[in-house]
Parts: sequence; C-alpha cells; structure tokens
Amino acid sequence: RITTAGSVVACYREFAPPPALEGRVRALFSFTSHAEPTAARCVTLEIRVAPGDRYRAPVFADGNTSVVFDLGTDFHSDDIWRDGAVTVSGRVIGALRRVTPDVRQELPAMVGAYFHPAQISRFVHVPSGELTDSMVAIENLWGAAALELCERLAMTQTERERLDLLEQALLRRLTDGRATATTV
Repeated sequence: RITTAGSVVACYREFAPPPALEGRVRALFSFTSHAEPTAARCVTLEIRVAPGDRYRAPVFADGNTSVVFDLGTDFHSDDIWRDGAVTVSGRVIGALRRVTPDVRQELPAMVGAYFHPAQISRFVHVPSGELTDSMVAIENLWGAAALELCERLAMTQTERERLDLLEQALLRRLTDGRATATTV
C-alpha cells in the first residue's frame, strides 16, 4: 500500500553505506516514528507503516551480523509510540542459523548496521564465529564508549544525525588499531 507522509506512523529504512564502509557494512538502518527527507543518503529499502497496518520486524537466518541500538521508545500495535518503555541499549546480533518467531507486541525505535559475512570482527575485535547464534550487549565489546554512544543516539532528534553518529562510531572502530581481541 502507498501511504502519504501524513499517514505514516512508523518507518523502516535501509541506507547504502558510505564509501569508507563499503565491503564491510551491507546497510545502515533506522526504524522511527516518521519518514524524514533523505537527500544526504541513498535509501535502498523503505517500509512506511500506516495507521492500522500490522508490521513485524524482519529477522532472517543468514550469515550477516548486525549492531542494533534501541533508542528508548517503542511502537505498539495500537499505532502509538511510548517513551521510556524500552531501555536505551545496544547489542551485536551474530549470524543466526535459525530464527524463532518474534512474539513481541511492540518494536523499539532503533538505528543500526548490517554487516557483510565475517566483517563484524573488524568492528568488535572478536572472531565472527564466536558471535554465531548469540546477542551480546555492545558495552561488553566496546566498553564505556558504547554506553556513551547509546545515550547520544537516544538524545539525537533526527534520523540523519543518528546515522551520522553511528557511521562515525563504526569508522573509529574500524581504524582503531589499539583495540585488542576480546572473548565473548
């Protein structure tokens, strides 16, 4: 169904990664309460949710790992966004061999990145195989910097600014040769 901008109650988007992350990051993504203009970024997928639509977050069993930051609000089946219902947090979701049905009645506002197979280790300094079929709190992999990033992402008002913050954090992790390997 095609929806007009005024009838959107939620919007999921995937964006092409910036050139410095190509080959490692498949896409950046965002799930928020509205569709913002995107002149600065190339949208590769957009799903607009209209009032009354039933929407479920797609979760796939594949070789891709993701990093996801929940922003402190969530979208309920009654088309209402509620603040403070979800903890501001981040996690790395490893490659999944199988997926169980998602029975949540609400979905958190979020921003994140999907990685190409075996590329996550460049960002978390853990072998990608150790993350298979697991979810790890981002602060266990990035330390205090992850908690600061979670808070900054949640306080940022626009999708563009959140994606910029995430991109900057990923670029810092990619070029940070001082990080050492950690066991999950």
